[in-house]
Amino acid sequence: VDVEARVGMTCSTVQQLLRNAEGNYTPFTASLKTLFSDFVVREMSPNGKPLRLTCLNVISGEREGLNKSTQLANASSLFSETDIAAVGLVFEPLIGSADWAILQGMMHNPDGEVSQFALQPITDKQARAKLHQAVKDHLKNAFISSTDNGRITLQRATNQLLREQNRRGQGKDAPQCVHFTLYKENLESSAALRSVAQHLGISAKQLRFGGTKDKRGVTLQRVSVKLNMGRFGRNAVLKVGDIEVRKDDLNLGDLNGNFFEVVLRVVKTDETKASPVDLSSLCQAQEVLSK
Repeated sequence: VDVEARVGMTCSTVQQLLRNAEGNYTPFTASLKTLFSDFVVREMSPNGKPLRLTCLNVISGEREGLNKSTQLANASSLFSETDIAAVGLVFEPLIGSADWAILQGMMHNPDGEVSQFALQPITDKQARAKLHQAVKDHLKNAFISSTDNGRITLQRATNQLLREQNRRGQGKDAPQCVHFTLYKENLESSAALRSVAQHLGISAKQLRFGGTKDKRGVTLQRVSVKLNMGRFGRNAVLKVGDIEVRKDDLNLGDLNGNFFEVVLRVVKTDETKASPVDLSSLCQAQEVLSK
């Protein structure tokens, strides 16, 4: 009993497709995956098209939390007189003249002894939320705010505090998942993911994907990671690109199928030509599959 029958395989779809008008099937001899580039797998994107690596640029801006977490803690030295005046227009109506005078003094004197102070109690929840957002929008990572029993405390930001704030996600509604296309050549999926994780300084378990891909081949797939935007590397056989920030992570099965490009190399019977039977069968197969 052959191997196929032992595992319950009783018929071949290829044979059914390639039978001629008389119902006969002539197999051909060919080599699969002679070169890893003979086998290309692309995940199907949500728009129904196979993935292509189109952009290797790095996203920059507000979401680059990995870099922000290591900024100079003494960012308050960045405030000019014009900046302080502009901040005053926003903060004085929110916190009152007395508290604004304290914050203004801290902005003028970044090396002063005062590192934090508690504002006058704000009972309205929406007003507190508006103040927290104003701190993020206007104080350049130089100060952070926290709430304890309805009372807000402003304090100078340190590297440690910024890292803790990044880990908390900086807002429930902020996008948290970075999605990107992973391109690899002749690499195990696990090895490729470990390389990306090592570059980012995270565990490979934090990388999520819809399905594993073959080692011997060229494959493209979407991967996600919960991470404030950092810098992704690139090399000859492993690339990441088409980076975007979303609210949702990827899970196994979150893909619309795979698109395969496979090269079959006909085995030659001598140095100059392939078997006439193989060539005839291959041309027949190509004609049937192209319909």
